[in-house]
Amino acid sequence: MTVTIFRTQISLAALCLMVVACTTFAGAQPRLLEAGFKVGAPLNDLVNAEQDRTIPLTTGLMAVVNLPLGFAVEGNALYKRLGFKIDSSSLVGGRPVDSRFNSWEFPILLRSYPLGRNPLFQPFLSAGLNIRATSGEVLGLGRNRQTSSGLVLAAGVRNGPGRVKLAPEIRFTRWADRPPVLTGPGGTGARLNANQLEVLLGLTF
Repeated sequence: MTVTIFRTQISLAALCLMVVACTTFAGAQPRLLEAGFKVGAPLNDLVNAEQDRTIPLTTGLMAVVNLPLGFAVEGNALYKRLGFKIDSSSLVGGRPVDSRFNSWEFPILLRSYPLGRNPLFQPFLSAGLNIRATSGEVLGLGRNRQTSSGLVLAAGVRNGPGRVKLAPEIRFTRWADRPPVLTGPGGTGARLNANQLEVLLGLTF
């Protein structure tokens, strides 16, 4: 009888621990603020020219503010090294153009978790606004500066438990305009692409 009572108590204690653990996990709230890094690469040409010489790398910082009801706001500061090459001798004094320049993007997105925050893997959808500023020298012709804006759509997934969050995603930006980075005779030259598709990996703590 004593052994039976002891086993029953052990079973009840184990059951209580399981219930407490499950309740704690289900009711756990994400941290209000997460900060970290973002890295990725474009999947299409970012400059419309004879040759897109963009370095296929995106790097930068990110911050996520977690909101109730499975929403969050994400902000990024992302850097790209864009470039192009034009072999047409009619452009600049009969010389080919080979230029690289800087691009900074500052997207702000509203993120939604359709399945909530409790699953082991948490799919998410994002949408928002992106602001881009580019600058660079073009063969001694002076500093070329351009600013543009666009709409962003993204989809990805991140891990649930643990302090470190990994979030791979695919992101599409449709820029409102295609500013020229070089203009030559007869409309030849180079312009930024209106469409930007890239894969990114976010790491927050």
